[in-house]
Amino acid sequence: MAVSSGHDCAWPDAPAGSPEPGPTAHSINDGCRPSSGSTLTRIATHYETLGVGRDASAEEIRAAYLERARRHHPDVATGDQRSTSAAMAELNRAYHVLRRPERRSHYDRELAAPTGSATTAGPSGTSRSADHWSDDWDDDTVGARPPSRGSRTIGRVVSPPGPARMPWKFMAIAAVVGSVVIIASAALIEAPEDEPPDGILRVGSCVAVEANTDVREIACGPEAELVVRLVIPTSATCPPAYLAYRDRLGLGRACVEPIEATETGTG
Repeated sequence: MAVSSGHDCAWPDAPAGSPEPGPTAHSINDGCRPSSGSTLTRIATHYETLGVGRDASAEEIRAAYLERARRHHPDVATGDQRSTSAAMAELNRAYHVLRRPERRSHYDRELAAPTGSATTAGPSGTSRSADHWSDDWDDDTVGARPPSRGSRTIGRVVSPPGPARMPWKFMAIAAVVGSVVIIASAALIEAPEDEPPDGILRVGSCVAVEANTDVREIACGPEAELVVRLVIPTSATCPPAYLAYRDRLGLGRACVEPIEATETGTG
């Protein structure tokens, strides 16, 4: 399957007769390396992490995730444990975003957003150009007024006479407005809908035991009897309170327990 990053990569020029340079295979998320003379490294996109193109289907994304998850799973991967865990975390993060259409659509819009022009961050967090700062400096220099009587100056900083006062009224208004905004936002945000089973076990997944004692994910409905509480490596042991079953896809061991009647709504 061809990998399409959706970005142009500038590689250093190679000597004549040598193979065309490209990204190394030491990591699943090396991304594109900058050309010689540059000190920045572009972060790999979720599509590059999974090794799929921007136009990949949901089935292609799932197949790519499973293939790479088997390769980088702690049970089978060789090398540094920290690097293996980091690679697996990147895979999980990429699949979590790309498996749902709404998350993927939002992520695609972020990738397509322009990076903007070179600007300088102003004190309020907004971007301001160098010319704008120059104009402000000229205005301050020309329009500076001498300090009033009774005030003291330190360089160009003018402090009013008398003790400092806390803007209590402004702070109270801001607190009320902020509370209203938070309450309104909470009311407008919809609760996340249940995700359909995709065969990959997670904490909270409902499962059914197959004939060979492996477990597979099913929809959490009235017929579900077991729920996953932990997903651990195959070599690890589940706590005594849980039942241990092997994941049908070979991605580890599932520690499950019976679903209480209150969870299924049958009680």
